[in-house]
Amino acid sequence: MMKLPKYLILNKEVGETPLEVLDNFKAENHAYAAVPLSYAGRLDPLASGKLLVLVGEECKKQGNYTALDKEYEFEVLVGMSTDTGDVLGMATLGDKQPTSAPTGEALKPIVQNLSGKRTIPYPPFSSKTVNGTPLFKYALEGRLDEIELPTKDVEIFEITHIETRTVLSVDLFSIMRDKIESIKPVTEHTKALGNDFRRPEIRKRYSELETQTGEKDFYILRFRCICTSGTYMRTLAQDIAQGLGYEGLAFSIHRTKMGRFKKIGPMKFWTKLF
Repeated sequence: MMKLPKYLILNKEVGETPLEVLDNFKAENHAYAAVPLSYAGRLDPLASGKLLVLVGEECKKQGNYTALDKEYEFEVLVGMSTDTGDVLGMATLGDKQPTSAPTGEALKPIVQNLSGKRTIPYPPFSSKTVNGTPLFKYALEGRLDEIELPTKDVEIFEITHIETRTVLSVDLFSIMRDKIESIKPVTEHTKALGNDFRRPEIRKRYSELETQTGEKDFYILRFRCICTSGTYMRTLAQDIAQGLGYEGLAFSIHRTKMGRFKKIGPMKFWTKLF
């Protein structure tokens, strides 16, 4: 009998759910067909990257893995926001639009201010529960004013601006449509945010905004971030755009590393890496 590892590192594509990643892996690897698998750390439907999957008896030790530090590469679309903080939400154009690409000098104080220990609110569209009800349900039902958003203490060890790119509006909306269509149709109500992630309404909103914007340039900023578990890149993307004086959303999120990150004086290193 083949000895199975304690864990696997699988790749999640944009549009896949973590559960679909496990199901697809089992379908392609028959030795795991009857073996319990569980993922330690979720990724949003439109996020991609490394997924840590526990195998067999190791599933019972999930608590040992869920607090791992993470590294992400993510993009910030400037000048547009959604109620979810990413592309899979109801979009609104900001009242103020940048007329040129934000410079590295303009971004430097913003990322410096975001670094270190912070207390951040959970995004309204998340699975965090309040009084036994997930936040996304409060958001969908328009009842967020009934509760106080819970917060989480996090630490951003390092955040770096990598590049800025310019995208014409017609290409931008085409990419955004491809992203939301990458998710398989969801008919089970308990597994979707609203009716099939509200995609009929989101498609309509995108069409309206594309007509409204006409032909214009949008700016997308790319960053690398090393942070503690539970740091939402959607929230960070919004904070970066707001620091520039604009609306913003997470255009893409890709998880590149998981493990234990140490910062001792000027030294920064991973002591364990998945």
